Amino acid sequence: MRTYADLFPAKTTMAPQSTLENIRWLGYDAFRLEIITGTTIAFMGDMPLICHKSVASTNCLEFIRFCGLHPPTRLQTYGTFEEGVALAQQSVSSGQRLAYFYPPPHALDFSENLVISSKFYGELNDKSRIPDFVDNKYLPNRRLVPIDHLDTLINNYVGYPVYLKASLEGANGACFGVKYCYDELSWKEAINWFLNNDLLMNGLVIEDAVDIVTCWCLGVSILDHQCTYLGGSIQLFNKPAEQTGNRIDPACPEPYEAVLIAMDISQRAQKMGFRGVAGFDIGIDAAGKLYVFDLNFRLNASTNQLILHESMTWRIGSHINQTWQIESYHSIDSLINQLEPFAKKGQFVVSRFFDRKIYNDFHHGDVKNIISGFIIGKSTEEIDEINKALDRKMTEKGDGEIKC
Repeated sequence: MRTYADLFPAKTTMAPQSTLENIRWLGYDAFRLEIITGTTIAFMGDMPLICHKSVASTNCLEFIRFCGLHPPTRLQTYGTFEEGVALAQQSVSSGQRLAYFYPPPHALDFSENLVISSKFYGELNDKSRIPDFVDNKYLPNRRLVPIDHLDTLINNYVGYPVYLKASLEGANGACFGVKYCYDELSWKEAINWFLNNDLLMNGLVIEDAVDIVTCWCLGVSILDHQCTYLGGSIQLFNKPAEQTGNRIDPACPEPYEAVLIAMDISQRAQKMGFRGVAGFDIGIDAAGKLYVFDLNFRLNASTNQLILHESMTWRIGSHINQTWQIESYHSIDSLINQLEPFAKKGQFVVSRFFDRKIYNDFHHGDVKNIISGFIIGKSTEEIDEINKALDRKMTEKGDGEIKC
């Protein structure tokens, strides 16, 4: 199994600590700043990780081992914001550079400290820059409206379904800055939303809403001398611009042409100086035409899933895995107890935790415990059965909120 030690340059420490200011276009609450730091905890190998104590409790690390994974060999945890910054500064002083998912705190934001400068990160992840990496034949019709022209759009609905996407330099994603407009009313509501949330936007991308059959996130690792394809994960949507999860299913593989597109994007980014992991959203319509919708030059929701897929399906002779998450007020221990029988059979593998009790030792907030992971099965029907069984187990405990 690959680990993040294989996907990032040598002498790199994963230091995912960020600030609300830096993730304002993700729509996250403050407690998710700490959850983010534990995203890669089961996949680090010998690459150092600095994370919050709430994502690395003893019982959580034990359950990672129970699922057949290994916590980081070099793990440091912090309680307060200042402690996290100090640990990262110590890592830099020892000769390491820092990798992150979303831009780091100002005290760490110096180009010489980072694998990728926050300025370069912002430029790469600006949705208006996608044509710099993708041939026009793979792009939906799109145009950029400058920020100072937004108010002129309100009464000028284009007359057909489109996506409105925030153009900004910085962290974005989770569909927060994307609005689907299918009629004049939804258009006006979306424009008003952007006008009221113009948090340092450069403008608005108006993109035709192409009728897509399947969309994949294709993952890559980009290093000095090679670009490595990690695989593709089907994106699951509740409705347009509202993703609910990811699934890897060999019966619905990403087209080879999509892989070539992803590798071409990777090589362009490599020449510009990007290093680390990235993910590209590529969909296919009923006629077989491919479209590139988004480029994320950072860790993606499916990155862990891609690097773990082969090992977690092979060991029980299965083929498919799907993301899963629960948020609950019940204790981490009680939730782990409910998950253990599924983990023992190889039908569930954990990816991260968040312990509200430990979090509240350092912060204050009405937050829930969170466990994320993957369901493994031989078919989509079996995946659905396991998902329902997990749902029943968790609802036996009371108020768990299940997310696939």
